[in-house]
Amino acid sequence: MQIKLSKSTKRHIVFRNKYIYLTIFILLFSIYKTFVAYQDVDFKAGYYLDENSKRTKAEVLETYLTDNIFFLQSDYTKYEYYYNVNGKDYVWTSFTTMFRRQKKGDEILIEYNSDYPEISRIVGMTNSPSKVVFVGFIFMIFLSILLFYYQIKDGIADYHKYKKWHITKATLVKYKKEKILSSEENEKLYEYYEMTFSFKIEDEKYIIEMMKYFAGNYLSDLNQYVIYNPENHKEHMMLDDIGRVLSFHIKEDNGLEMY
Repeated sequence: MQIKLSKSTKRHIVFRNKYIYLTIFILLFSIYKTFVAYQDVDFKAGYYLDENSKRTKAEVLETYLTDNIFFLQSDYTKYEYYYNVNGKDYVWTSFTTMFRRQKKGDEILIEYNSDYPEISRIVGMTNSPSKVVFVGFIFMIFLSILLFYYQIKDGIADYHKYKKWHITKATLVKYKKEKILSSEENEKLYEYYEMTFSFKIEDEKYIIEMMKYFAGNYLSDLNQYVIYNPENHKEHMMLDDIGRVLSFHIKEDNGLEMY
């Protein structure tokens, strides 16, 4: 008979990829960190100092060692400096991770916008220590959205595939327990099961042979089922192979015996 899938089962199929939830976590985490980093990025200074800027000398007023910015390993050094443009005094700050020997009272070279002289930075430094982090998390957001899209796309494709498939009962023909040596070094033996199931489609008999290290559900459940493509009977699989939880919901949707 053709498989019936409820809305609840559809959600299980679409979201059954365990990496979807990891992707959602990374996406939400990246959005949060991007918002936090955004508060520390001086977009205005970056724009105006790339256009119509001039240079002048300034004096270091104070230096500070700041904490790490997010996941960057290098500490930032903050320089507070004083300069004069057109007879008016200004005080501003710049950041760098490079080892600099400037100390209080040293003369430094800065660049400033000629129209807005209050906007400035020390040459070779930055006004936005978290700019790299901001850009990095923007990239993570786009990457997470892309991964989420393809995972959902695959889940939806699986749903449309399975809802066209049929389901039939399978019979355990035989099984045997074997042991295998994990490696020659530790000589540890692992048990596994070789099992053979048979099922019929339109009076044609098919065989499924499998090897499982954990076969409890295949041996304890008297009712086993196979799902198959009605247009290509060679395309089939044990129902439990698509996942224990999902197979339970499919059995429930189709009124099949559980045990």
